[in-house]
Amino acid sequence: RVINDDCPNLIGNRDLYKKVEWICEDCSNIFRNTGMATLCRKNCFFNEDFLWCVYATERTEEMSQLRQWVGILGAGRE
Repeated sequence: RVINDDCPNLIGNRDLYKKVEWICEDCSNIFRNTGMATLCRKNCFFNEDFLWCVYATERTEEMSQLRQWVGILGAGRE
């Protein structure tokens, strides 16, 4: 079960959420820091830690797609 109160459009977009969240999990595993995944997911992935993780996991070629997915998940966020 996926719960993230920071992402208002999680319902119906769980597949997108899991794809984006995977970057946070990979980042956490690379640096062996369990708190990293939480920081990465903060504000529905709209934060510097998420971007840092994209670079750390060498996923920069997917940046455009990731930004689109984060925008979908966070649409309506205050």
